[in-house]
Amino acid sequence: MGVGLPVQREGYWTPAATPGQCDFSVLRCRSAAQCPMNVLGGCADGRTGMACNNCQQGSFATEDGSCQKCQAADALPATIMAIVALLILILLLSSINADLNQQSLSILTVAAIGGQMVMAVQALGSIRQLTVNWVPPVHDLIQLTQLLTFDFDIIRISCVYGVPAEVS
Repeated sequence: MGVGLPVQREGYWTPAATPGQCDFSVLRCRSAAQCPMNVLGGCADGRTGMACNNCQQGSFATEDGSCQKCQAADALPATIMAIVALLILILLLSSINADLNQQSLSILTVAAIGGQMVMAVQALGSIRQLTVNWVPPVHDLIQLTQLLTFDFDIIRISCVYGVPAEVS
């Protein structure tokens, strides 16, 4: 007892040990399901990387945090999103090429306010990731940003490009 290799606790991850290693760096995983009690460096099925953060190549993260193998139809949401992004880009380019002297001040004001709103939603979305117990009105506002922020896992971008959504 006490002479074997250490085991990582559920919810934590540490790189695999080298012979004679006594100093370990421990990371907390996003969920205990991603890092079950295991040998050092071990992850749940289908997970890989530091703190078991990524799904293995050819799979995508589901809502519960598990990884699922990509099927042929899983590339469809990313393809649709690419087409929508291309249409938005064309619309933006056509509006940029328009003569600014012909644009009304109200359109420019709406564009500026829209840009500030996008920045505010992104900031609140980042704050939502913190483990802070907010008071109810602030908590509700921060939770509302979950509806407004874009989650790349929804479009399963890793099924198209072969890299995890966290990297892309």
